Amino acid sequence: MRFFDMFPPGQCEIPGCTARPERRVLIMGGSRAWLCPEHARQLERGRIERTHR
Repeated sequence: MRFFDMFPPGQCEIPGCTARPERRVLIMGGSRAWLCPEHARQLERGRIERTHR
C-alpha cells in the first residue's frame, strides 16, 4: 500500500460524484478506489464500473 492510499481524497473517485468517500473498495484488476458509501454498495452489487478521468 502506498502512503497516500491510507488517506481518503476530498471526494468519491466516481466522476461527477461529490460525496465524501468513506470506503476503500477493491475494483477490477486488483486496484482499490475510495468511494462514497452509495457507490461502494453499487460496486459490490456489480452495478457500476469505475471510469478513468
